[in-house]
Amino acid sequence: MAEKLEATVDLAQPNRSRRMRRDATPTGQQNSVTTGVPIGTGPAGADDATSTPRVPKPSLDESVKKDSVQLAKQISWLDFSDAGSWKNLDQSGGLKVGTTFTKEISPGYVVTLTVKELKPFNSTEIYRKRVEGTASQSTYNPNAENGYLKSAPDYGKTPPTVTGAAQNEWTTIRDQGFNTQKRKTQLVYPKNSTNWGVKFDIEATYLNKRVAPTVVMADGEDANPGEFAIFTTNGTGWEYMGEWKMKSPAKEPYTVITKKMLDDEDVKRRGLLILKDKSVDWYKYLSPDTVTGGLGTQVFGPNRSNERTVPVVMTRGVSEVGFYVASSGQQAMMMGFLVVDGSDAPESYGEAFHTISGRDSVTNAPINQPYLGTTPADIDVESANDWVLDDKKEHKDEGAGQLLADDQLNASNDLLDLDKAKNGTYTIKIKANPNGNAKSYVKAWIDFNNDGVFSESEGSNLQEVTTAGDYTLTFNANPNIAGGQVDKLGMRFRIATNAGDIEQPTGIAFSGEVEDMLLHRIYPPKGEKQTTDGFTGETQTAVLHFTPKGTDRSDDSVNAVMSTQAPQILDKQGQVLTAVDGNYIRPEGTYHLTVNGNDVQVTFTPKADFSGTADGINIRWTDSNGTSTGWTSTDASDPNKNDQLTSMDGSYVPTVRKIPNYESSGLQGLEQNKTLVFNDDDANMPPVTPDAFSSC
Repeated sequence: MAEKLEATVDLAQPNRSRRMRRDATPTGQQNSVTTGVPIGTGPAGADDATSTPRVPKPSLDESVKKDSVQLAKQISWLDFSDAGSWKNLDQSGGLKVGTTFTKEISPGYVVTLTVKELKPFNSTEIYRKRVEGTASQSTYNPNAENGYLKSAPDYGKTPPTVTGAAQNEWTTIRDQGFNTQKRKTQLVYPKNSTNWGVKFDIEATYLNKRVAPTVVMADGEDANPGEFAIFTTNGTGWEYMGEWKMKSPAKEPYTVITKKMLDDEDVKRRGLLILKDKSVDWYKYLSPDTVTGGLGTQVFGPNRSNERTVPVVMTRGVSEVGFYVASSGQQAMMMGFLVVDGSDAPESYGEAFHTISGRDSVTNAPINQPYLGTTPADIDVESANDWVLDDKKEHKDEGAGQLLADDQLNASNDLLDLDKAKNGTYTIKIKANPNGNAKSYVKAWIDFNNDGVFSESEGSNLQEVTTAGDYTLTFNANPNIAGGQVDKLGMRFRIATNAGDIEQPTGIAFSGEVEDMLLHRIYPPKGEKQTTDGFTGETQTAVLHFTPKGTDRSDDSVNAVMSTQAPQILDKQGQVLTAVDGNYIRPEGTYHLTVNGNDVQVTFTPKADFSGTADGINIRWTDSNGTSTGWTSTDASDPNKNDQLTSMDGSYVPTVRKIPNYESSGLQGLEQNKTLVFNDDDANMPPVTPDAFSSC
């Protein structure tokens, strides 16, 4: 069937927020089925990786379509060059327990980071559980301190403190689009052969209201086997943002450091310095997930990054994170913050995220984010996966009232309505704004088959947006939906400056925003075709039944009915006819209509001199939802009822037959016979059989 999306909103009702942002305060979401602990409340790393990958290994091809530089400028990295943001550093300018970092990373969005612990990975509960019941169980030491490897030449000397350094020739990620312009964004222990870690408490506020931030981490220096960097979180499991080759010498995607890789390197180096320290079981530093390194869990890494791309990962809903480094040489890592806009459809639809920072983290220049509707994206302070989270935003940017084009809004409820169109497609007209960018792109998905998934075939065209205004999104016709079958359908809108970011309904985009909505499926009514036959001057009558479908748009518990307003009468060209004293006068005669419920009775009185098949009339009628029979079906199993207008309008076509006049002759009293043929004196016309004869 050919259908159109028409949206309605009751502007007197409060808007509903159809989007959740995962940098909002958590509302009971789980780390995983493993822990059952709400995100942001337990210890970092409670949901450890296992030998069974939690998610598939991402492909490098997924990142190629996206712009790493666009992402990089929105990440607010921890930066030791930013002296004003750090408080309570030690005498050497390094970290100590109680050191804080406070910064406004986007207008109104402030993060505060506090050093909670300065201990290596072998002091963590993660390590304790990994060695529990093994021969190396005794290597767990909850009181272990940052310092040199016992096999290091400097073992026994006073260790340095964690501090910041500028990127250097060993910083692979710098040449993959993350160049921080000589700022001290590398977190390092500035000595070789060390085993160290940092755990942070994190808080964030938006316009002075508590929110839970999104944290980004990445290896800051080439990592060979025997050089470990491990990231932990108590937020959502680590999520892949991308990896890029660009100008770097990387020859392949990132790989997870495995036991075999470590043993081979030990042989190659004739003894790795780190493995010579027997006080720690270094194999327990390796990820049990040898495919992804722990994506989807709260523990990620270590990964090999020499001659490989460096994965950038994020975690949301965070209140505690940690990173741990152990290396024969020096190893660095990078940590930062993002403002992220997320979807709020139920979990089965998958999650979509957009970075929406309004400020360049390096130059401090404003970033113009494209947006849907009339209001730029803003940060939610609460979240839920229910489509209709109440709008508690400080700057309302959601709801059909601000998203949809004016000609698609009328006074009903705030659910989108799906109506019929005439071109074999579904369409919806929305407002979009590139916000100063040369161009942006919009795409949407509708769950037509209501299976809880946005599939590729359910996506719209990718619409280019060059100026603020109205844009039409088009979907392929889906004939599998019939009235009463599906009354509400999920929908997702995405906008970004880079088309490759929003090719899919899920995943991360580095600009723009995402909005999820629940569509109310409105089924347009159908008429029927009736024909009658009669003789010259004889009045003919037919009753046309109209079938409304589905429920009323203002009350799902009530079935739709045909409108109490009079239907339109159209000629065979589709022109609206005007009644004269309640009658429609046509060249062949007069038509009079009487409405009775969902039926229309038509009485036709032919002119005295008319015979043949009349042009008839077409009846276009709306239902209680305001949807019309004037739509065209493209479904062969549900053909159009009106062959004159190729639509579902009602059609009435009468035929007037001439009364034949026959004479016979014969002697009085003898029987006379004559065959009567009712074909309007036209030998080429098939004769009709009258219902009854009368004689006189």
